[in-house]
Parts: sequence; structure tokens; C-alpha cells
Amino acid sequence: MCVSSWGKDAEHFTGKTSSSALRKKYYEVFPRLRMNGQDVVQKSLRHNKTSMLNGYTFNCLYGQSTSDIRIEPLGDIAGNIVGAKVVVYNHPECPGVRALEDSRHFINIGKQATIFAHRIRNPLNAIKGAVVYLREKYQKDLLATLKEVEQWAMSDYWLALAKGDTLTETERNRVIE
Repeated sequence: MCVSSWGKDAEHFTGKTSSSALRKKYYEVFPRLRMNGQDVVQKSLRHNKTSMLNGYTFNCLYGQSTSDIRIEPLGDIAGNIVGAKVVVYNHPECPGVRALEDSRHFINIGKQATIFAHRIRNPLNAIKGAVVYLREKYQKDLLATLKEVEQWAMSDYWLALAKGDTLTETERNRVIE
């Protein structure tokens, strides 16, 4: 018996997409359902009778989990059995998958942190680029201006003020004589 439909719950439970599960034997994509050594799906089809497995135990990589499973034979218009509808009720998932689901909020926090960092980093990079551009374009002018400011700061005017002297206007020629 091959899989003819595969819903989102089946994808979530098994980790297999519908495209990878369709047209495969059910036990190739889902654990074979056995009870007392018999394949319960085959038995249900053979007897044309709906079967209910309450508390069926699944093995997974991290332990075991249980679910209720309903197997309903499907017939065509002529009454021939053409397949089965298998429904898994209230599957709590394996403990490993449950732990991954519980950690989903940490994944969301990481995504938000990445977005936040990106929103800060972009403007900072723009500022850095502008500073580099301005420095390269105006470096000579800046150095010349800084040299002028330094000369002015070291001029006699400031030295006189530092000594407490007062400045008065004088004629240049009188100072030379």
C-alpha cells in the first residue's frame, strides 16, 4: 500500500515532505504499525474493518512517545478496498522534537539580535565611509589649518596674556628705535 496523501501534520511528525512521501509504501516513511507481530494496516485492509490503536508506542531517537491511531479501509464505488486512511491523534512528538520546539523562542531571539545588529552596523559603516572619504579629500587642508591654529596659539599674543601683561597699540617704528 502506497501513500496517496500527506498532510502538514505528517510532515511535522516525520520530517518528510509530501513530495518525498507520496507514492512510497507507508512503512518507508512512517513506522510500520504492528500489534502482536502483525501489520495492523494490512490486517485492517484484509478484514475491511476500521482499527483503533489506543496508546500506541512509537520509538524515536530520544525515547518513546504514544498516540492513538485510527486505520480506516477505503473502498471504491464497487466496494473494492483501494487503500486506508491512517490518522494519528494527539501525538505529543518525540522528546527530542519537543525540546526543539521549546527552544524555538531562542531561535527567534537570535534572529531579532541579528536584525538589530544589522540595523546598527549599516549606519556605522556609512559614517565610517564618510569619515574616510572626508579625511582623504580634505587631509591637506586640515593639516594646514591645524598648523595655522598651532602657530596662532604659540604666538606672542598668547604668551603676553599668559604673563599678565596688557597689550597696547604701538607704532612699529617706535618699537624698532
